[in-house]
Amino acid sequence: MHERNLDFEIPMTRDQWHEIGRSARALEPSGFTWTESDPDRIHVLMRDEEARGLWSRFVSDDDVYGAHERELAEFVFNDGRPYAHLKAPPAADEPSVTDEEEHSMAVGQEDWVRRKWDYLMEQSGIHFERGHIPGDVW
Repeated sequence: MHERNLDFEIPMTRDQWHEIGRSARALEPSGFTWTESDPDRIHVLMRDEEARGLWSRFVSDDDVYGAHERELAEFVFNDGRPYAHLKAPPAADEPSVTDEEEHSMAVGQEDWVRRKWDYLMEQSGIHFERGHIPGDVW
């Protein structure tokens, strides 16, 4: 699997981003981390109970005692144009994963990340309807 970016195609102010960051910090048990020392990134972690299909083989770190989650993405502020940086789990390439399985995992990861983004936006009280916000407002 390859790392890649997923553009959310929405503008956002720094204040809105910080509100989302504070929500992420409050939702840490739901698989988010955010700190004011690294304010432009929100880390998104998949937990054991969320892992489906092949992802269940890659969520926990075998070499870390008590690890039951893996960071699969970062939400990045990107000067007001947020995107998700999708991370590839180690060993999710051939021969351990076939091309078809890799494609299925990539599609599942993108869907999962979009749902996490939507959930975080909803929990922070920030709501966007694509196409309803003029770009020059922000």
